[in-house]
Amino acid sequence: MKSGRQRAFDAASPMFWLLARLRDGPAFQRDLLKAMEERCSPRATYSLLDRAEEQGLIASHVAHGKRCYAITLAGIVDWNRAYDFAALAVRTLVGAPFDRLSDSDAVPEFGSPDKTGVEMT
Repeated sequence: MKSGRQRAFDAASPMFWLLARLRDGPAFQRDLLKAMEERCSPRATYSLLDRAEEQGLIASHVAHGKRCYAITLAGIVDWNRAYDFAALAVRTLVGAPFDRLSDSDAVPEFGSPDKTGVEMT
């Protein structure tokens, strides 16, 4: 995203999921259309790809006759901001102070007691 502008998406938006998919590595357009089909229509995905590229969040090139997309550094930074904001919101909603959470505060596996002794089934 260009500097001076606010983050234009949150963790619930298709943009977040598009960038999350590209964090795993570059992808061909058809693979992104398939990955995004549960979140938005192909037409909306094309629009999303155009908007993300215009904002500098992703870059594309043609490889083997097919359009390939990759996340840019700006895309990684903005995705991390959206992720951190969502994590903070979740932590706030569950009532745990943000600065006191650690990996040991993660949701326990099903069937194991959590810190309150309640069985998670």
